[in-house]
Amino acid sequence: MTILTITASMIMSMYMNAQQNSESTYCYNADVENNHVVAQYVYDQSTVANWSSDCIVLKPKVKHDYVYDSEDRLITRTTSRWDGAEWQPCDQMEYEYTTTGYCVTLSHWDIFQHRFKMPEAKTVYSRMPDDTNVNISTYVSHRHGKTFELISSIVVSNV
Repeated sequence: MTILTITASMIMSMYMNAQQNSESTYCYNADVENNHVVAQYVYDQSTVANWSSDCIVLKPKVKHDYVYDSEDRLITRTTSRWDGAEWQPCDQMEYEYTTTGYCVTLSHWDIFQHRFKMPEAKTVYSRMPDDTNVNISTYVSHRHGKTFELISSIVVSNV
């Protein structure tokens, strides 16, 4: 058994599925390079009455930038929000892979220092020795990414 790894093909699949949801008030667009979604844009969709017909208006909302490693695994997802003039970084998730699973850390943007802060939370997914269960442990940082405190840990069967 292997732990689910987020790959370039999964990101492409998620983009295609979101794009086909006809009941959503959001519209999606993506920058694709070498069959990899490297950026995904999310827009609010609204209808505005015009003189003789209705117009669909798209307002930028969120942008996700993706970076992959040489094995096509996701290693960074950066989220930005539209401020009315440009994309402003918001948060970043970094993925680190091991032989038994992977770790995801979350960092938020510091608007004063113009960089991402030290990670404030992380989740570790690790295969148990019996190879049929996965342990999911979540941690929060109280010392700006230097030390983490375990806040929950669960074992999931038959993953």
